[in-house]
Amino acid sequence: MATNTVNAGVTAAMPFYPLNGEDGLFEVRAGLPIKDALGQASCLLDVADDVVCSIGMGTYEDDGRITAQYAWAVKRLIEMSKAIVDAVVSNS
Repeated sequence: MATNTVNAGVTAAMPFYPLNGEDGLFEVRAGLPIKDALGQASCLLDVADDVVCSIGMGTYEDDGRITAQYAWAVKRLIEMSKAIVDAVVSNS
């Protein structure tokens, strides 16, 4: 029987959201169970999907325009999710 390496592994440290060209302001910590980390990435992407779908349906409009804050929120959610996936991939 094949083992599931995703359940057995852990994350590598992965800084993200660079500040003034320096290391990331935030970081995925090393040693977190990959299964848990990927579960959180899935949750973040689900929220990003919900926001984008709401924008597409016209729910997040201000005077007929989509405000920039929603675009930035989705960008940050995707950035966090990518950092988690990168932390998983770089340690496998």
